[in-house]
Amino acid sequence: MGLIVGMLGAPSEEYTRASASGFFAMFCGGLGAGIGALVYVIIDRVTSRKSTKHLAVPLAEDTDTSAQQG
Repeated sequence: MGLIVGMLGAPSEEYTRASASGFFAMFCGGLGAGIGALVYVIIDRVTSRKSTKHLAVPLAEDTDTSAQQG
């Protein structure tokens, strides 16, 4: 996206097309990373509300396996 914005703009005497493309690529990349992080947090919150917690309790026969292995 940043490269397209940099190439479509009018040429400037102060900046080359390459430097303008790099600037817009960094800006759009940072903006995209921020939006992606926000979407991740929203999806994580929605899915964590739908999940349930379970407690795993070892069975009595599983706790005596250390004596058999030795």
